[in-house]
Amino acid sequence: MIKNKQHHIPSMYTVEHTNLKAVKKFINTLHYSHKTKGLKAKHCFGLYREGVFTPDLIGAIIYALPAMPKPAQKYCPTNPDKLLELVRLVCIDDTLKNTESYFIGSTLRWLKKYTDYKVVLSYADPMFGHSGTIYKATNFIHSGMTGSKRTVIVDGKRFHERILTDKHKFAKEVQDRFNNNDTDIKIIKTKPKHIYLYNLR
Repeated sequence: MIKNKQHHIPSMYTVEHTNLKAVKKFINTLHYSHKTKGLKAKHCFGLYREGVFTPDLIGAIIYALPAMPKPAQKYCPTNPDKLLELVRLVCIDDTLKNTESYFIGSTLRWLKKYTDYKVVLSYADPMFGHSGTIYKATNFIHSGMTGSKRTVIVDGKRFHERILTDKHKFAKEVQDRFNNNDTDIKIIKTKPKHIYLYNLR
């Protein structure tokens, strides 16, 4: 358990290192992606407050290995396997001001103390109204923008464009539907994302 030391966040708020199973449903329900499948999760954290009988989960973070090797090679070139990506962050709406920065800061301190990872990478997506304010508040460094990419919409859900070239069963089903002009599959061009980096050591 990571105890709260900030006076403006109630002492009932605690951060715990946990596993994907403990936060999966919460993230699938509340995060704008509604998805955890396929993440190479390495470290998960839950934010809790006092409940009636047991603590209530009010926030979750997942750190994972990047889906593709290029970001790690670019942003941690001397040791690419020492880069983690903050891939999911979500809290319920009625948490107090600065809760997210407290939550992120607590997890970064845990990673610095208990792991040998060197760099944390995260993206802020303007398509969902994010510019990275929370990352700036926790001392991430803005490191430019990604290029524009394509997103595949399948039955209302968003997928990376690699689903059109992957070989797994679901990807092949999507490819067959796309090639047969299924109107429930669309490709949209996405805005560039903000890139943020945090040096753990």
